[in-house]
Amino acid sequence: MLAVVLRVAAMLALSSWNFDSTSNHWAAGWETGRIANSLAAGQGYVLNVGRGWTEVAPSAWLAPLYPTLVAGVFAVLGSFTKASLIVVLLFQILCDAGTCLQLTRIGRRLEFARAGLLGGLLFALSPASINMSVRVLWCTSLLTFLGVTLVLRFLGHAQANSRENWKSWALTGALIGLTLLTSPTPAFFVGLASLVLIARNPARNFPAVSTMALVACVLIGPWILRNRTELGALFFIKSNIGNELFIGNNPIADGAHHGPYETATQVLSKEQLSELASMNELERAERLGAHATSWISAHPAQFARLSLKRFWTYWSAPFLGQWELLPLGPLKPIAPIVYGAGRWLILAAGLAGAVLLARKRRDAVFLLSFLALFPVAYYVTHAGIARYRFPVLPYVFLLAAISFDLLQNKLRGSSQAEAPQ
Repeated sequence: MLAVVLRVAAMLALSSWNFDSTSNHWAAGWETGRIANSLAAGQGYVLNVGRGWTEVAPSAWLAPLYPTLVAGVFAVLGSFTKASLIVVLLFQILCDAGTCLQLTRIGRRLEFARAGLLGGLLFALSPASINMSVRVLWCTSLLTFLGVTLVLRFLGHAQANSRENWKSWALTGALIGLTLLTSPTPAFFVGLASLVLIARNPARNFPAVSTMALVACVLIGPWILRNRTELGALFFIKSNIGNELFIGNNPIADGAHHGPYETATQVLSKEQLSELASMNELERAERLGAHATSWISAHPAQFARLSLKRFWTYWSAPFLGQWELLPLGPLKPIAPIVYGAGRWLILAAGLAGAVLLARKRRDAVFLLSFLALFPVAYYVTHAGIARYRFPVLPYVFLLAAISFDLLQNKLRGSSQAEAPQ
């Protein structure tokens, strides 16, 4: 309730549905808004960003679930209207509220109920999470909610003492399918968590995990087949991995995000650019990916340095950007300092909490493996955008809360031991 009230108040105070309407409402969701608008207009799942390569053709640039949800709102209330944008932002706010709730449940599952409540409270109050849900029209809030729910489901399966009903595993499979159709980034976590469950009890969990995988494939399969039909190739969820790899690995790469078209115009010849302009989305991504892998092979040391820089950027950069957009008044000069100090405190406490939890709870592997594996794709591409880092924020808060809880218990125990008998 606190998360909802704070975010609705922020949305109203900032009129955050008033995205810049220039460039055909590009700021309202970027590629998400463009694809949703095309779907709502009956043009299909196509993308035309209106810059650089401008063909209007079937796309798989983004995973389909969130643009399709936004398209449903646009179809009813109009594309980029005030009403439609408010509804989408309210949906993102509800996703944040669900994340708070799931954090408390994960805390209870790990036998840190009080820390779970504190972690949920920190997420509810976090300026970064408020900013993301009310200012950024993207799948981030939904993906974050689905991610914590997925971790909770794996924890439940690991802790079940008896044979679970197949419906429970099928529900987890459906959740996996929806999560990957929102973003394929958690796929590494899903694979490892499934292997951990099988390794712990092969006889019980192998058939169950197979059921889970089958349901997930049934949900994902139609999108894969659609891409095979419309784009002419089989690939996993999104077509743009080659673009992302090229952005982060080329002669002028610096670890930050730059558009693939803008980058290509600086590092490729006119002949190569002309060839790219004649290709469709998938062909272009494959060609740019080939340029990136060729560069990586020729410059392994530089790739390693860039990857370390991206690792550092992912964890050290603010989860909240756009300070200039926040109405802080006279506090604006000191706000980044205060927020930065708090961020480093939470990160340090989160790291301590991760170590302590790993020592105390065997089932911590599920939470910690999400933290470890979710960012891997960004270490090898680029990590400069706050929304890439956001889905790990709830776990950082929860681990920090566990660290604070254990410290308080230790201090309380010390004071009781020192009290006169």
